[in-house]
Amino acid sequence: MKNLFTLLLAIVFQCTVFIMSAAAQCSGTVAIVGGGCEGAKLYANTIGGNAVQQLIWKCRSRNNEVVYTSDATAYYADGITVAGGNGAGSAANQLYQPVGITKDKAGNIYIADFSNNRVQKWVPGATTGITVAGGNGYGSAANQLAHPYDVKVDDKGDIYISDYNNNRVQKWVPDAKEGITVAGGNGGGSGAEQLYAPDGIFLDNNNNIYIADNGNNRVQKWVPGASKGITVAGGNGFGTADNQLGSAEGIYIDSEGNIYISDSYNNRVQKWAFGEAKGITVAGGHGKGKASNQLDYPKGVFLDAFNNLYIADAANNRVQKWLIGADTGVTVAGGNIVGGIGSDQLNRPNAVYVASIDSLYVTDFNNNRVQLFTGSVGSNINNMYQPTDGGVYTVTAVYQGGCTVTSEGHHIKNLPKFINIEGQKRNLCTGGVFTYIVKAQPGTTNITWAAPAGCTIVSGQGTATIQLNIPPGAFNEGFLTVTGENRCGTGPAFTDTLSTKPDRPGAIQGPAQVHLYETVTYSVTPVAGNSYRWQVPAAVQILSGQNTPSITVIWGEAFPANVVVKTSACNAEAASGLRVSIVAATAIGANTIADNAAATNSSQAIKVYPNPAQNTATVLFTTAMAGSYILQVTDVAGKQLFVQKGIAATGENKVTINLTRYSKGAYFINITAADGKKLVSAVTKQ
Repeated sequence: MKNLFTLLLAIVFQCTVFIMSAAAQCSGTVAIVGGGCEGAKLYANTIGGNAVQQLIWKCRSRNNEVVYTSDATAYYADGITVAGGNGAGSAANQLYQPVGITKDKAGNIYIADFSNNRVQKWVPGATTGITVAGGNGYGSAANQLAHPYDVKVDDKGDIYISDYNNNRVQKWVPDAKEGITVAGGNGGGSGAEQLYAPDGIFLDNNNNIYIADNGNNRVQKWVPGASKGITVAGGNGFGTADNQLGSAEGIYIDSEGNIYISDSYNNRVQKWAFGEAKGITVAGGHGKGKASNQLDYPKGVFLDAFNNLYIADAANNRVQKWLIGADTGVTVAGGNIVGGIGSDQLNRPNAVYVASIDSLYVTDFNNNRVQLFTGSVGSNINNMYQPTDGGVYTVTAVYQGGCTVTSEGHHIKNLPKFINIEGQKRNLCTGGVFTYIVKAQPGTTNITWAAPAGCTIVSGQGTATIQLNIPPGAFNEGFLTVTGENRCGTGPAFTDTLSTKPDRPGAIQGPAQVHLYETVTYSVTPVAGNSYRWQVPAAVQILSGQNTPSITVIWGEAFPANVVVKTSACNAEAASGLRVSIVAATAIGANTIADNAAATNSSQAIKVYPNPAQNTATVLFTTAMAGSYILQVTDVAGKQLFVQKGIAATGENKVTINLTRYSKGAYFINITAADGKKLVSAVTKQ
């Protein structure tokens, strides 16, 4: 028993030592250092513990959303410029919007210098490039290029170029003065012998050319000497289905013949096994965005020796690395600020080339340069994150062995921003003093207004509410601008438009289907300071309301037409319209005089006054039950002149009819009630 107790004690002791040892491995700390204002760079300061394998940044203000992740196995140090970087231009030391890039066995890089219509060769360490294709201006001649997009070099030194605007691929042998067409060149189109805006190209070991045929949303394979290509991916129209592409741009073929395509408009990278009818998404595909599982207009793609996928995530100004089977990518270059020019920044990267596991070339399109990012994989990690919005941020350090430590929250305050200026913004031609109010964030001070030319701020400058004096006819359109300050500095200006033009009237209220000679009312919501002018078809009579927000009309025999209202202010008009059609009346047949004479209780059920009448007459009729009725006016020969449908109530009902269109004489008024009862009377037009 004693020996058993001793054994158990030893086991407990060993476990305790192991637990304490594991705890010691997690003894590192992490803290965020950096500024507290929008645009500040934050740094994760880790002390002690094992090597940090990953840093996960979260925004506590957005439900702990992961906003950025850096991985020690994927991060490269700051980039250095190895070509261009001397501004946009056509000199030998300049580039102008570089796109495609490749490298030969000697270490020379070749750059598709898009807007200079040439391909430049830069030897290692050189400060200038050499033109090896094109450079003779924009054009379609054999010695010219029209926006070269991508470039590849074979083992013999032959250069293959996707000639974007010439819808062809050109081959330039070493020291050639002109190229030869090896794919396309038969005009832009979707035929097998054609290309339409070719982008990325890939050259396999047999010199088969794979072409991202952008405008045709497909990938074409051209074997050496062929006059036509064959479609190996896409070609089913622009779309998001797994057998479609939405602007194929970058392309790479792995050793097994799988095709990787940057499906730019769909914000994803698709992998197509050769001969398959559809692809699968291996990166992105979660909508446009900057999260680690998203892409925003990906362009160039490249696979390293381990089949890790590198993507030029153009609109996110970064290069993403996706491991095989990963659901998310990690940023290996750029991604620090939109449109930056620093050594750790990119501005619209277009192509990537992985020369070795610690050597990454990137064409930095808007910075007119090629950047080389190098680093020791596994020993480097990017500890910087630059928030794009205010909030409370934390960073979690994941140490070797899996233990984690999370920092305290670090508050980032936004610069002051404004959302809306309240106050009258149109119909200002008559001038006056107007009040404008802006809603500011707490802590905003020194609110500064700028008024349109010719206007003056009467009071309130420096506050959220001003009185603005606008002289009559001061402007047609002007801009009211406001800025503010807080402890972080001056925020972006917010501008609203002031105009003397009238407001467009709201929707016209009233029936869009009417009966012939029906009396109806149309209206719009009134706006102070506006006058109104209504337009109706010639056969329609406005009874009242012209120059007001509401009119009453009688519909004549008009084809479907518009009722239009125009508001006027400052010698200008804005209009709204309503399309109205006539509903065909249901003919019940004209009653003869004998039929009318036989109507039951007619003298008691229907009355007309005044009788004789001149312009209008009122018809009173009594029904025993509620429901629809049909009123007809006929001449003494029984010819139908007018018909109107309506809804009658039980008891007495009143209808006004217009007699202005009738000649002098006698007319019959016939009413068929809901119960089928026919009522008749007569009226004399004076």
